[in-house]
Amino acid sequence: ESPEPGRKVALRAANMPHILVREADGTFTFKQAEWDQARCGDDVTNPFPSFMEKTLNDLFFYKNRLGVIADENVVFSRNGDYFNFFRETVTTLVDTDPVDVAVSHTKVSILKYAVPFSESLLLFSDQTQFILPGNERLTPQTASIAQTTEFNASDMARPQGAGRFLYFMFNRGPNAGVREYYVEQDYEQRDAVDLTANVPKLMPQDVFSIQASTNEDLLLFLAHSTPNKVFAYKWFYDGEEKVQSAWSEWLFGKHDKVVGIGFIDSSVYLGIMRDDGLYLERMDLDMNAGDLEDPGFKFLMDRNVSSSECSLTYDEETDETTVVLPYPEPEEMQFVSDGDNTQPIGYLINSRRVSEDTFRLRGDWTASGASFQAGRMYELRYQFSPFLIREEAVGGGLAATTEGRLQLSFLAINHADSGYFRVEYTPVGRDTYTRVFTGRVIGSIRNIIGKLSTDTGRFTLPIFGNHLTTTVEIINDKPLPCRFLSAEWEGRWTARSSRRV
Repeated sequence: ESPEPGRKVALRAANMPHILVREADGTFTFKQAEWDQARCGDDVTNPFPSFMEKTLNDLFFYKNRLGVIADENVVFSRNGDYFNFFRETVTTLVDTDPVDVAVSHTKVSILKYAVPFSESLLLFSDQTQFILPGNERLTPQTASIAQTTEFNASDMARPQGAGRFLYFMFNRGPNAGVREYYVEQDYEQRDAVDLTANVPKLMPQDVFSIQASTNEDLLLFLAHSTPNKVFAYKWFYDGEEKVQSAWSEWLFGKHDKVVGIGFIDSSVYLGIMRDDGLYLERMDLDMNAGDLEDPGFKFLMDRNVSSSECSLTYDEETDETTVVLPYPEPEEMQFVSDGDNTQPIGYLINSRRVSEDTFRLRGDWTASGASFQAGRMYELRYQFSPFLIREEAVGGGLAATTEGRLQLSFLAINHADSGYFRVEYTPVGRDTYTRVFTGRVIGSIRNIIGKLSTDTGRFTLPIFGNHLTTTVEIINDKPLPCRFLSAEWEGRWTARSSRRV
C-alpha cells in the first residue's frame, strides 16, 4: 500500500482554494492549504478526486466534511479531516473515507451551489434541484442524490437560507426574480413561490449577492449594473400567515459602489467603494436604539459623524466655525444640533461648503456643551398603491371591484414617534398639493419649547380626486424619524353595475 510518488504535488497544482487562519496574536494569515497526500494505493485503487483539472463551482461544509462541487459531481473530504480527499486504506472501505457522487438526470446538470437546508443538502443546477438526504450517516456506501424540484435558477448569486425558507434567483428576460423555497412539513412536498410576481422589472438580471437577516426579516440584493443601489425585501409572519411582503430600494450616492454586504445581529455592514478608497460602513436597523438619551431616536443621515470626530476652528471676526470632516463628501450634507446650549436638539444648522471635506457653520461650535452631528441627506419616499374597494369573491377571498367610480375624500395616516414627514398628492392634470407634519401638535405633552418634538397619532388630510388617477406619496427628506403603522381612506363610490350570482 505504498503511495505513488508525486501524487501530493499533482493535487497541489490543481488551483485548490486557500485558507484564512487566525493566529494567536489576533492577526490573520492568508495562505495555501496543506492538502494531505495519498498514503496508500495508486491511481486505480486510490484515485484522485473527480474535481481534478475541473472548475470548482462551490465550497461548503456538511456533516463535518469539506465539500467541493465540480461539473455534476459532489466530493466530500474524509470525516473531520478537511484537507484529505484520499482513502485511508485500499483493503477496505471505511465510513470516514471521502465521498464522491454524481447526480443523475436526463438533462445536463452542472451543479453550481450546495446549501444545507431543512436537515438535508440542497444542490442547485441551472434547471434542476437535487437533494442529498440528511436523515442518515454520510458514508461512501450510503451517499445518494435524488432529484427534488425543477425550477430555473440563476448561478450568479448564491442561494441564501433564512429561517425555514431558502431564497434563490432566476432570470426573467432582462430582469431577475426571486423564489422562496420551502418544505411543506405535513406532506413533505417542496415548492418555490415567486416573490417578485408583482414587481417583475424591479431588479436587473445581474444580481450577484443575497444576504438575509432573521432578526429583521429582511433580504438585501446587490447587482453589478446598479452599483449604488441595494434592493430590499421585507416580510413579516403572524403565525403561519405572511401579513407583510414589501419591496423597496436603497439608493446611495452617485459616486458610491456597494461591493459587499453582510449582517451582524440587527446591523448591516456595507463595503462601499468611492473615488478616495474603500469604506466599511454600518447601518443599524433597530429603530428602538437612539443616538441621544433625550429624544431616544436616531438622526436619519448616512455617513453620520459627530463633532468630536471632526476638526473644528472658530473665527471670532466672522463668527463662523470651520469644520473639516474625516472624509471627503461630494454629496449634500446636513448638520444637526445635538447638545448646544443655545440651539435645541434637532435644530438644522445652516452650513456653507468650502470644499468636499470642509464646511463653515455660523456660531461658535467649539464652546463647551456645543455639539452636532453631520451626515449625508437622503430621501424616504413611499407611494400608495391604487385605492380599491374589495368585496367577497364567489370562490372565496376578496376581489377588487373595478366597476363604478370612487371619489376619494380623506386619507388618515396612523404614525408613531414621528418628527417630520409630508404627504404630496397629485390629481391627474392638476398641481401637486402638500401637507406637512412637523411633529408639534398643539396640546400634546411632548410639544415642549426648546426640545425636539415627536408625536404619535393620526394625521388626516383631504384628498379630492379619482382613486385611479390620483397619486399619493409620503416623503421625508429631513434627519428626523417617522414610523407609519397603517392608513385609512374615505370616499364616495358610485356603482354603475352590480354583480349577480
